Amino acid sequence: MKKSLAYISLSAILLTGCGAAQNNPAEAPSSSAVASASSKPALSPVNTTQTMTFKADNGAVGELTLGTTPNTEIGDAATRFGQPIKTWGKLKIDNRNGSNSISPITITFIDPDGSKYEMTDIYSVTAGWYGNSKYGDEGHDEKQALYSKYGSFEIKPGEVAELEVASLSEIPQNVSDAEINGVGNTFVVKLTNDKLDAEIMVPQASSSPAASASAPSSKLRRAFTGTTLKGNDIGFAILDPAEQISLNEQMKGVSFEGSWGVLCSQMAVVDQLKETGVETTNKATGDTYAWRSIKYAGPERLGAGEDMQAINGVLDAASAQSMETGHNCALVMSDDPVAMMGADTATVGRYMGGGQIIDRAEIN
Repeated sequence: MKKSLAYISLSAILLTGCGAAQNNPAEAPSSSAVASASSKPALSPVNTTQTMTFKADNGAVGELTLGTTPNTEIGDAATRFGQPIKTWGKLKIDNRNGSNSISPITITFIDPDGSKYEMTDIYSVTAGWYGNSKYGDEGHDEKQALYSKYGSFEIKPGEVAELEVASLSEIPQNVSDAEINGVGNTFVVKLTNDKLDAEIMVPQASSSPAASASAPSSKLRRAFTGTTLKGNDIGFAILDPAEQISLNEQMKGVSFEGSWGVLCSQMAVVDQLKETGVETTNKATGDTYAWRSIKYAGPERLGAGEDMQAINGVLDAASAQSMETGHNCALVMSDDPVAMMGADTATVGRYMGGGQIIDRAEIN
């Protein structure tokens, strides 16, 4: 994979290659990525030494157990990288009655003093390491190899799987609240100590380190570069899981959640990038996903009005910045949350609305 235009951060936009700088996904989220207390359900005390469960509104159910056997490969690497993992866990997810695919996962615990502790899936951990590394950095090759090995995951409707989850923090035994993000139609789903109606039995083939009942693909890519038909350089990157969660958390109040990416170019200006669409393809499933700028995504989903103005105020300020001297960037999004998992191929062209893209060029 070529090192080129890459991920975006709302607080600082940096061009670092196929991966990019972002908060480590095993660390606690920034305050901007956490919904206000007034928008959340009442707190529900939880004992983390006992099995925790969830029932999502889309039919998925799950069980979380902490203090499980560490993944020595990931654990040893985390120690070498100066980010030792303090808490391990196993998360079983039964999506047989679910209506949505599940990926990625973040778990947040809040102690009685209001401090937050975050866990995430192993894929997001390795994605964070690789995303923060650059060619030539110590450990870059190892981080790339771990990211490729553990790959992305998707738990589709009808499937059952078990994920390894990890945290850089020691999770307290008693917390005031526990929630899991990424498993239901509502962004936040409560974890409790209630028992499920039936035990979750995970098929042996699904208990892989990387996590999925449908074997996870390490070949799906998150960054592509090339040239448009007009001859402009172009780069497209799908944001890493931590950034996806952060943006979706901020946008959930106006129902503007989805998959997020960024288009960048040295030659094309921001206004041109906002007219550019991307289509990605997952060859294994045959699914295609259309990505377009907020200029089109907003009106197509929300129409005009105060909600759209608020979104533009947040996102335009970020996407108009330069990721690197001489590079212009614009945020793009797909309505399908599965699109964030990655793609085998990508084409860019002029976006005409309604998912239609013309004057296409494939980028690699």
